[in-house]
Amino acid sequence: MNQRLVIPPFEPRQAPRMRESVLRRPSFPRKRESRDFSGPPDRNVMKMAGKFSHVPLGEIAPKSDAVMPSSSDLVWNLSLEDIEAQTGRVIRRQTCLASALGSAKCSFDERHVLYSKLRPYLNKVVLPESRGVGTSELLPLLPDSSRLDREFLAFYLRSPSFVDFAVANSRGANLPRVAMKALWAYEIPCPPISEQHRIVARVKECMERIDEIRALLAQTSSEADLLMRTTLARAFTGDL
Repeated sequence: MNQRLVIPPFEPRQAPRMRESVLRRPSFPRKRESRDFSGPPDRNVMKMAGKFSHVPLGEIAPKSDAVMPSSSDLVWNLSLEDIEAQTGRVIRRQTCLASALGSAKCSFDERHVLYSKLRPYLNKVVLPESRGVGTSELLPLLPDSSRLDREFLAFYLRSPSFVDFAVANSRGANLPRVAMKALWAYEIPCPPISEQHRIVARVKECMERIDEIRALLAQTSSEADLLMRTTLARAFTGDL
């Protein structure tokens, strides 16, 4: 007589419990402000941009290299491959003697915003925290600190509308680069410096929350994978 394998009903309590901190929806305190900045940060910055005076990028943040290090100095050598697309995070830091560097390099320090003119759709904008040298594909922009906060400038350069502008004004099929004439003529919104600081603080707060959510989702995904493997293992050992 044929026999059937009977599998008892699945009991969720038999599976490993996900940590309560993973399952619980995170709650974030919200501040009440006179204007609403709860949406995507760069959308809100762009919404406000029309209310401010605008100044050409080449005037308020021109290309201006820092003093090149001496040949005997050990220096940070930044290449495009060391920069994460879209976020501008430096994912690798390499050093070498300045004497080993080629001539086609830019130099920068903590006052600069580094903008990659090559393949602008990759959106590589860096805020260096120390002195260094980099590939000539990076433009060391030096904002006028009395009128333009460098973090505000970096966030603006990463915004979708500016990336769209840079892509639309690129030249070259295989190695597209943003056209310098169009870049320097582009008008950057310049609210009062105190307002720039407030916007930067709000954007950074939103970014921190996004990082927390990403970490939470990664943790949940890892524990869900473990739960799936454990369930399949138990299904064929009589423990399910």
